[in-house]
Amino acid sequence: MQTLKATYEELGSCKSKLEDEVLFLEKQLKEEKSKHSEKDELMADISQRVQTLRDELKFFTSEIAASETGIKISQMNIEQLRVEAEETFNENAQLQRNLNQFES
Repeated sequence: MQTLKATYEELGSCKSKLEDEVLFLEKQLKEEKSKHSEKDELMADISQRVQTLRDELKFFTSEIAASETGIKISQMNIEQLRVEAEETFNENAQLQRNLNQFES
């Protein structure tokens, strides 16, 4: 009977220790889940930021391409105006020579 009582007390002590261990492990599990949740949220935030930066990069790349096209068109227009101005100058010079010959 004495051994049965000692065994019962020992089992009670082991049960208490196991319950404490279970509580400790549950607390650790909760902390780890919290850490993982924070990491998941951080990764989602980083992914969103990366996507936003990619979208901005595409927008600015498009804007740069449009600006480059606008610059090329402006350069062509400037060249065309330069040629037309030169032709007008030459035409005026020829008209002036003709006028001088006519007056002479």
